[in-house]
Formats: sequence, C-alpha cells, structure tokens
Amino acid sequence: MTKKNTLKNKPFVFIVYGPTGVGKTSLVDDLAKEVSLEIINGDVGQFYKPFTIGTAKPDWKNYQTPHHLFDIIDQPKSITVAEYRKLICQKVDEVSSRGNLPVIVGGSGFYLKSLFYPPIIVNSINKNSEKIDFDNLETFQLWDKLHEIDSKRAKQIDYNDRYRLERALLLWQKTGAKPSSMVPVYDPPFNYELVFLTRERKQLYDRINYRTNIMLNDGWITEVESICGTMWQDFLYEKKIIGYDILLDYCLGDKSDESLNAAISLIQKKTRNYAKRQHTFWNSFSKQLFSSNQEIFGDKNFFKIYSINLTLLGLSLYLKQLSERLKLILKK
Repeated sequence: MTKKNTLKNKPFVFIVYGPTGVGKTSLVDDLAKEVSLEIINGDVGQFYKPFTIGTAKPDWKNYQTPHHLFDIIDQPKSITVAEYRKLICQKVDEVSSRGNLPVIVGGSGFYLKSLFYPPIIVNSINKNSEKIDFDNLETFQLWDKLHEIDSKRAKQIDYNDRYRLERALLLWQKTGAKPSSMVPVYDPPFNYELVFLTRERKQLYDRINYRTNIMLNDGWITEVESICGTMWQDFLYEKKIIGYDILLDYCLGDKSDESLNAAISLIQKKTRNYAKRQHTFWNSFSKQLFSSNQEIFGDKNFFKIYSINLTLLGLSLYLKQLSERLKLILKK
C-alpha cells in the first residue's frame, strides 16, 4: 500500500500558524461564521490554567464555536512534544468523528513540527557517556564538539544555533547514538492545509507593541502578582513564557514607574524578536515540508502549504475562497 493510500481515511485538518500578534484568532473566528469547525489550541502556553492575559488566551468558554485544549494543565509541569502530539491528534480524531473541521491554531515551531515529524522516544540511557559542560562552552565550541562526534549532523546545524547544538549533544550524551541516526521521519497523521499568516514588519511590530499595552491594561501585572511566591514562580522563570519572567522581576523588585516602563519596553522587544524567529522558522520549515512531500509523494505540493500577507491581501476575499474550499472538503 502506498503512502498516498494510507492517507485516504485520515482526517483533514486546517492549521493556522504565524507570528505572535499577527491575527490568527480573529481570522479563525471569522472563518467559524462560514464553516462548521472546532478550534484546537496549539499554543502550549495556553494549556496552562493560570496563564491567561499574557498568553493572549481567548475567552474560549463563552464562544459558540467549540474550543479545545485550553486550561488543561493546572500544575507546573512541562509537556513533551510526544505528549503534545498525542493530545492534538486525539482531538483531531474527536472533532472529525462529529463531521466538523478541526482547526489547529497557534503554537511554537518546536511543537508544531512534532505533528509532522513524530519525535523519537529515547528509552535507553548511556550511563558511560562523556558529560558535556554546557555552561562553560561557547557556541562555536559546541559545534566543534558535535562535529567530532557526528560530522553529518553538525553540518546540518548553523554555528550560532546553540539551541539545536545543545539538543543534539544532549541526545548523544543520553544515548551514545549519533544524532544523525535519530532524525525524525516525515509522517503526518492527517491530511492538511497549512497557512502561515504574516504582515508587513512595521504593521506587525506596531500590533505587538499595542497588544502589550492592552494586556497590561487588562490586568497582566495582577495576574503575575497572583503567581509570585507560588509553585508557578520557578516554573515561569524556567520556561520563560514571554513577558512573565520580566513582570515577575518587576513585581518582586523595584515597582517604580521607571522600572515598569523598562519592563514594558523589554517585553515588546522580546516579543518582536520572537516574531522574527517565527518567520525564520517558517522559511526553513516550509522548505522542509515541500522537500518531504516531494520525497514521499513525488509532489512537493501534495498538501496545501502557503503563506498569506494580511497587510497586502484583501482578507474578506481570502476568507470567502477559503471557506468555499473547506466546505467542499467537508462534504467529501
């Protein structure tokens, strides 16, 4: 049986990705007026019950459209990509079984990627492996170390990409296996259409700056104050969900107007930097998906993968075309 045939009975999913603040939620809300759909949250930050304002969590309980995977974690624990993928896939199957369209909205690139490239579960631990002192090594030294161990994987990672270098070296340290031998395989569990929403840079950055101020006016500081001194405080410092660690410092330290203004500026800057990284991720990830589709199916356009610039495009026209296309898919 070919790979194409195995997908015939798989559910169809519409996925909306894009930089923070671009307008993903509002687009899906408008789409819900035209198509029988259910929204599946793909943003891990919105999984956590105490984090609402700073994660831009929608008022999901008061929407007519069913929303899933919001406020599902009420204790400070991390979620693995394998657990994330399982949760998303379960909800996709549930929604599809009701004859509705599953729409996955948001999420970090790291977690989103796991939906298409299932993470490799490491069961064996190499107790005799060399311990790497990450804290005292420069990024270029990490690359050199990885090159000694696994030149193939090192050549696939940029010299300055510390995050992926550390991940590769940690995998080797834990298992003793070369990271290049443990690269995830493309295996989407559903048929899909994936859209990346974007805007012209100035407009996006203006929206981010404005949204930060709205969040603060809506009580973000009060939300963070309620977390101070609780079991969530250390978790937030560890996870660094944008803005929360900065506001924790403010709440636990000098509460002058000058400190608040500095905190606001820093949150806006870090959010803009995160949006830039999301664009960079998309440029790489979309190419990877095209390549995987061509390799597996002989057609780089086997699934619909594209980006939409909301600054340049007439949104009403796009929504009309999209809703008509999705309605046809649902009838099949």
